[in-house]
Amino acid sequence: VSELRFAGGKTMARTLAIGLTESGTETSVNEDTFSFDQHIYPDMITGGEEKSAGSSDYTQLYVVTQGVGGSGAGDLAGRIFQRASHDMLQHISDYKKPELDFKQYADDLLTLAHARLRGRMARRGKAYGVSFALLLIDANTAYVMNVGETGLLLFRNGRLLQISKPSFSDKSTHEDFFLPYESSVRADSELPLDVLRADIVPKPNTLKRFTLEAGDIILLTSSGFFDNFDLADLARDLSPPDAFAATIRQAQIDSGIRDRRNNRTILAVKVRDLSLVAPQLSSRQRSVTPDLEEPQRAESREYATPPSANHTIKPRLKPEPKASGSSKTQERKPLKTFLLSLLAGFLVGLAIIMVIWYIVIR
Repeated sequence: VSELRFAGGKTMARTLAIGLTESGTETSVNEDTFSFDQHIYPDMITGGEEKSAGSSDYTQLYVVTQGVGGSGAGDLAGRIFQRASHDMLQHISDYKKPELDFKQYADDLLTLAHARLRGRMARRGKAYGVSFALLLIDANTAYVMNVGETGLLLFRNGRLLQISKPSFSDKSTHEDFFLPYESSVRADSELPLDVLRADIVPKPNTLKRFTLEAGDIILLTSSGFFDNFDLADLARDLSPPDAFAATIRQAQIDSGIRDRRNNRTILAVKVRDLSLVAPQLSSRQRSVTPDLEEPQRAESREYATPPSANHTIKPRLKPEPKASGSSKTQERKPLKTFLLSLLAGFLVGLAIIMVIWYIVIR
């Protein structure tokens, strides 16, 4: 798909999204989360939730997290990462030169999320970490990243393609990580090494970009869904062009039939079409105030269509002055009303006095 441009705009993806999450039977809380349009789900940390929405924003962000560490650790770590990713989105224009430097953006996001995790989780005394899958849509380009055990899939032209690389948590060496700080939390050998945690900022498993096409479906999943679904079955289910939400909903149910022990989350984003319209300012850029712990970057650039050359602004016409006679009449009205009220009060008082006088004389 070529990037057609006009009046400062280009083709932009209009999307539909549906997210579903479900607690596992062997977990006390749901450590998975998903987010879009600046909202994080589920609202409750137990049970399940389903949300859907459409978007035509110039910039769109979709994230699935999979926490580890148990109640009060993994679930909170996932939400901390979600907030960090939403805050970083406010500064995306700082990374456009003019194309988005997604590698630098991803590195800064990981650094920010890591600092927040250490700052807010240090006193809890629990080992924790978070895997995540992220989809960033900027106009008609998709940028994807995943860390840990999450999955990223692309359905296009009848084929289901696995975007994310397999997790490398079973490697015995640390060659794929860098350790910028000493650990402030007790090391736990049961935590995967490739998740974002207090003592490790991992390199992403996947860091890619591709141009979107109408009909594309991008899937972000936790391992609870990804490990329990046959990709050939999923490709066949996604083939019909309609009933997108129903297909994803049924896929979530089918993954639970295979294994309900672990939390299961899927966030599916379908490209309805590529609209040739002027860029819009997203809801996140309009209303959200960032809460960064690092020094603030410049505010995000507003995308707006510049006025055309032949556009003229009509001068405002001054209101015509009112006639002087009308003004004088309006000034006399309050005085007349006051005098009439005074006269009425005098007559009422006089009448009362006469009645009392008559009664006394009689």
